Amino acid sequence: GADGIHIFIVGPDGDLGAGAGLAGHGLNNNGAVGDLGHFQLKQALNQTGMGTGQHDLGALAAAADFHHVNADAVALVDGLAGDLLGSSQHGLGVLALAGQLQNGTAVAGIHTGDDGGQDLMLLAGVLVGDHAALGLADALNNDLLCGKEGVTHSLCSLEFENHRPLYNWFLQALDIKMPPRQIEFARMNVNYTLTSKRKCLKLVNDGLVSGWDDPRMATICGMRRRGYPAEAIRAFVDKIGVSKAYSVIDYALLESCVRDDLNLNADRTMAVLRPLKVVIDNYPEDKTDSIEVDVNPNKPELGKYTVPFTKNIYIEQDDFMLNPTGKYFRLCPEKEVRLKGAYFIKYASHETDENGNITVVHCTYDAESFGGETPDGRKVKGTLHWVSADHCYDATVRLYDRLFNVENPSDEEGVSSFADNLNPNSLEVVKGCKVSDDVKNASVGQRFQFMRQGYFCIDRDTNSDEIVINRIVALKDSFKK
Repeated sequence: GADGIHIFIVGPDGDLGAGAGLAGHGLNNNGAVGDLGHFQLKQALNQTGMGTGQHDLGALAAAADFHHVNADAVALVDGLAGDLLGSSQHGLGVLALAGQLQNGTAVAGIHTGDDGGQDLMLLAGVLVGDHAALGLADALNNDLLCGKEGVTHSLCSLEFENHRPLYNWFLQALDIKMPPRQIEFARMNVNYTLTSKRKCLKLVNDGLVSGWDDPRMATICGMRRRGYPAEAIRAFVDKIGVSKAYSVIDYALLESCVRDDLNLNADRTMAVLRPLKVVIDNYPEDKTDSIEVDVNPNKPELGKYTVPFTKNIYIEQDDFMLNPTGKYFRLCPEKEVRLKGAYFIKYASHETDENGNITVVHCTYDAESFGGETPDGRKVKGTLHWVSADHCYDATVRLYDRLFNVENPSDEEGVSSFADNLNPNSLEVVKGCKVSDDVKNASVGQRFQFMRQGYFCIDRDTNSDEIVINRIVALKDSFKK
């Protein structure tokens, strides 16, 4: 009323229930703040539990039935923020909610009674325990900014639908000539991850991820660092559309959009993540062949690049098996295989360490099978990628996967924290990988398809001493649901 400030505690459903008003007097019509008003405001907030939660300083609203936003009014909000939060950083920026017309009059108001009166209120956005009390102050502040910036549409999630009448009234009271239109939509929920800013902040604060730009996070900076192309994200948004119905999007759809884009645009190269040395016994020591490989088979205009082939090469450890089982078409004692773009090779012998682990495989090659064709026309089913042991560089590869092993980690019952649902295989760091010249000389953020492996990009942690590579997405969705 005209004799003081009215404080309204806003419930989780956004309603201002009857009897929710707590009066603290002492701010008179001239804007002077009395000690009694300061004390009673603080006491009222403490009695409701607002003094013990985590407050959003930007949502503390300095709005009351005063005619001038003067130093006393500033001191009131400043003092409340300091007393309740124990912080020297006070939320003075929230005076924008009160609004200041050209004549300096505070205009932030709300209809609160049957008499049609309008009281200017102190609306506080707060957290009481683990339950968020909806901060209308923050919403109104957004409305004011949108109105004054000339925003035409304000898009928000469904929980703000009940606020639209207040939103429209607020802008009308401010006499905004072309007020923005508020439209509510359902949230974009994606399984196996979190999109809530509050929950993402908890992941960061609890040390479960390396930061907001952790490549496993569903944040723009996280996706950018992981290597997701902007075009792929836009394609994903186009596919899922916009709805007012609650839904959960499959994370596999996002990965599919990323694969589709990178399949068209990523350059091809060969890299060996878990190297096994192969010595081609009958290949000349001083010979080096230049193997031509397509830069991108989907874009023949990009041409080819050359890869050196030498006597010593590296292949993947799981591309060799001494005692194969089932339909195994890679290198083994009984089968001949093709090296991508080069020759046919077959097993001759192997070396082991003191623990019996195979360290070197010896093979022979068919000199007439260069390019993958033979005079006798014989065919092989297995084609392996490789790198020359004499022309490669060590790299560290981070293999990223989905952060959680449950579809909806925020709603799972019987867990004490997000850590209980973390996917233990969401990050695997592999050192000693072998990459070729084109990867070593690539710039940060440059993307490649490592043949038969997946799509990768150069991470910003790369320096003169270490090449760091992030896996963007595997060639196929192999996540076990």
